[in-house]
Amino acid sequence: MNDFAEKFTAYLTEIDDRRFQREDIADEHNSVIFRTNLAVQGQQIPLGILFDNTVYVIIRANMATHAVNDNNAYEVNHFITRMNCNSKLFKYYITPNTSIILDACIPMLPDEFSVKLIDTILQVVMKEVAAHHRELMQIIWQAEEK
Repeated sequence: MNDFAEKFTAYLTEIDDRRFQREDIADEHNSVIFRTNLAVQGQQIPLGILFDNTVYVIIRANMATHAVNDNNAYEVNHFITRMNCNSKLFKYYITPNTSIILDACIPMLPDEFSVKLIDTILQVVMKEVAAHHRELMQIIWQAEEK
């Protein structure tokens, strides 16, 4: 059982938020992922909140799937470096399968768990995705056209 996930489920029920689908992962960390999509410029950006038995809650947005290649790697890395230098809360990175991810990591002690903090940071993450998704996609597509 994951206490953080149970508290978040209760919060979603209380505010009648039905955007998220809960997925319980049978792993050694009792991981639970709450999945949704964020509509940005006509595209659906997968967004998840990950709870486990560590002191971290991760809010993750999959900005672009399988997007980095030899043609755009330099420009994408430049974008990621620039974004990471400008933010304390967010970190962009490239996964081994060449997807571009945005993470916000929230340290959370069990006796200080705050769904309001998670919801506040979620709102900020959603604004970040909306603000920078178009620029990132232009970088990816322009390099493809060269």
